[in-house]
Amino acid sequence: MGMSAVNLVARGVDTLLLNVYYTDEHGHSFKRDLSSWLVERLDAWKQAAIEVEGPMVVPWVFEGAHLQMYPHGAGRGQWRWLLTSDLINLCISRGRLNCVAMVRCSSEYLWSCRTLEEAIVKVNLFLYEVFGCDMYLQVSEVHLCADVV
Repeated sequence: MGMSAVNLVARGVDTLLLNVYYTDEHGHSFKRDLSSWLVERLDAWKQAAIEVEGPMVVPWVFEGAHLQMYPHGAGRGQWRWLLTSDLINLCISRGRLNCVAMVRCSSEYLWSCRTLEEAIVKVNLFLYEVFGCDMYLQVSEVHLCADVV
């Protein structure tokens, strides 16, 4: 039997998880509590989601899609607030123990961007709007994929 040729159709990052920290004046990550104005806003949205017993659309928009606040957090309790869209999941904590947020970029979003750098830059700009300041992003997980025929 002859060997059949394998062709690489597409390759790239299929899932990307980013840890989000506040930055100091030198651009280094550091631990600090979530801003009180942000805690108040997130708690109000979460309370509204609890009252409707399901996800509630919030004013935050990423790449044309509104995020939804869930009535529950995520993880083992470290993420107090969970917001999602088809493109990203945003988990936010009080910031006391570790990073203040985590972003999971969906496969759909990553493949819609020309480069991985473009995808990260757009997330970073969104986080600037959310937190009101520059944030430090640390890659937590990367899932690679290759499509072959």
